[in-house]
Amino acid sequence: MTKKLVLVVIDAMKPAMLERTVVSGRAPILQGLIERGHHVDDCVAAFPSVTPVCAASIATGTGPDQHEIPAMNWYHRGEQRYIEYGTSFRASQAFGIKQSLTDTIYNMNLEHLSKDVLTVFERLDDADIRTAGTTYLMYRGRHRHEVSGDTALTRIAGQIFRHAVYGPKELFYADMFASRRTPCRSQLGLPGIRDQHSGCVGEYMVEHDLFDFLLFSLPDNDTHSHKNGPFAQVDSLAAADRQLERLMAHIRKVAPAVPVILDAKRGDVGSTAEQYAREVFERYGADAVTLSPFLGFDSIEPYLKYDGKGLILLCRTSNLGGSDLQSQRLSGGDLLYEHIARLAHNDWNHNGQLGLGQYSSAAATSLWP
Repeated sequence: MTKKLVLVVIDAMKPAMLERTVVSGRAPILQGLIERGHHVDDCVAAFPSVTPVCAASIATGTGPDQHEIPAMNWYHRGEQRYIEYGTSFRASQAFGIKQSLTDTIYNMNLEHLSKDVLTVFERLDDADIRTAGTTYLMYRGRHRHEVSGDTALTRIAGQIFRHAVYGPKELFYADMFASRRTPCRSQLGLPGIRDQHSGCVGEYMVEHDLFDFLLFSLPDNDTHSHKNGPFAQVDSLAAADRQLERLMAHIRKVAPAVPVILDAKRGDVGSTAEQYAREVFERYGADAVTLSPFLGFDSIEPYLKYDGKGLILLCRTSNLGGSDLQSQRLSGGDLLYEHIARLAHNDWNHNGQLGLGQYSSAAATSLWP
């Protein structure tokens, strides 16, 4: 199976609220991603930090000076009118609900988003990589999608919104555009239903192997924040986490033969290592884990108790400071990394579970004895 990439976008998520939700134990999937990956909590948003501007920056990798989506509402000098992307129902009423929806659904992508920048979908479509996206403001891609007529609501909406759009190969945009029939419904993108719709179509696309890249949008946190305040995000983030768990559980279901390597580089004293080992193999169900050997055998031993699981020891890395320790010569004549390799191959490798990891700036490879 081709390696997949999923970009998860949780709208309006405050870093402090993410941390509070994780600490409360209500977001185990997000917690696992933080622990297994890289958590950057000092990043900044595009300015102004409103959804259309930030969505365009995420989709194109550029700022508003290049992608030309300047705000939630703005004055279009060329057309001599205000653009209103749905700040509120009253604002949409003031400028015309049909016009506001047309600007949001069609013009934002097909007219307002600069032609001089490429979206992630366009770049990957050009490279013949299978793209997919759930309901997200920025969807511009290379594949044509007609208005869906699968439900009574979409047939009614289709009387007003009749034009096709260009998006990723698989596009599921609030029931209005659906590249294929699924059992999933979003009530035309009704707030509170959109995350569930993303979880449903994400699960469907995994089951039918429909993508190599998926932009998995979870927008309901934004609506919840506006209604209840930014410090009430614990509930909405927990709900987003459930949809993410739904997607990941289905990935494990349809691809059980694909080994899961937890690149955690764990290394701690024995009692703490026992808890880490339980987390790695019992909670996350990983098949192998990367470990740092520098605390000695008692920091490795708890992991060896899990039969059939692989342990990959850090041995020789190519980062600039790697040789500071790894290339030091020991009294017996071996370099330190050579000594680690011998331990992994002989003294420590009681059950044939140990292997070696060599890491470069581009990749990490496992070398089994």
